[in-house]
Amino acid sequence: MVSMILEQLLEVGEADEIKKSWERQHRFKLKISSFNEVLD
Repeated sequence: MVSMILEQLLEVGEADEIKKSWERQHRFKLKISSFNEVLD
């Protein structure tokens, strides 16, 4: 995801929505609340 954001293939908001989908549908949880935390 971070690579895709850096390559401007995906926006942070879109990546965050995908992350939420992972959490709801696949029980895959990341320790960050937003990909903005990784990019700072």
